[in-house]
Amino acid sequence: MVQKTTWMRYLTLGTIFSALLIHISCKKEYFGYGHFYFVNETNHSITYGNLFEEYNLGPHQTILIKQTQDATRRANLEDYISPFSMRTKGPLDIRFDANKCVTVLRETEHSVLNIESYKPEKLDKFTYKFTYTFTEADYNRALTCP
Repeated sequence: MVQKTTWMRYLTLGTIFSALLIHISCKKEYFGYGHFYFVNETNHSITYGNLFEEYNLGPHQTILIKQTQDATRRANLEDYISPFSMRTKGPLDIRFDANKCVTVLRETEHSVLNIESYKPEKLDKFTYKFTYTFTEADYNRALTCP
């Protein structure tokens, strides 16, 4: 009788463990989508170093970069990072007309590396639109390139 009771305990534990594994393996994955708009309101071309050519902007031009990332059941604003941050860990050099330069960090108040510098807008439960605008103030802050 003791052997039968022990066997039933292991069978019960095995059934619970199997059900738990099935539940975990069937977990649905969610994705968050970020639509990043870069707007150049200046009369100057904006260029970056290698790896970032797709972000180059002509005067008064706007580009869209789409980004996908893991998410929970809905997109949370604090889960997003700048597309530049995914590719670089250090400072980023930005050139205006290839003769004025500015170096930005994540900590810089108005920076393409800092997601808080973007204007967010929720489009649906999985998608946010982020807009970063270059202004004449950015150009005026830049120094002559070395």
